[in-house]
Amino acid sequence: MDENLKEKIFGEKKLKLCIISGGETTVNMSKCQSIGKGGRNQEITLAFEYCFSKLMLNNQYQELDCLFSSYGSDGIDGPTDAAGAYFLYEKNCSILNQNELSDHLNRHDSYNYFAKKTD
Repeated sequence: MDENLKEKIFGEKKLKLCIISGGETTVNMSKCQSIGKGGRNQEITLAFEYCFSKLMLNNQYQELDCLFSSYGSDGIDGPTDAAGAYFLYEKNCSILNQNELSDHLNRHDSYNYFAKKTD
């Protein structure tokens, strides 16, 4: 695990919430005119980031730190070299452009979205 990420998760003493979920999501491709690249774990992480950023733009929970991650236990997420993705938000961080998030979601292009964030 990245040392900076580890420090952000375990470093501060404050109230924390952990939700653990299992199973597999389904990505509906039937209404998609342009198909991008990604897997179900990257897709749900991008969808979470989109919904979470809407809350933050509406000035809800400004003091909140949040980590969301979704990974395939077999190390494979769709036709990609990634096992999944994570989203880390720390209070007072800037929120990304909602149109960009929505565009990547509509094209099911989560892999390229997260690849661009890590560059």
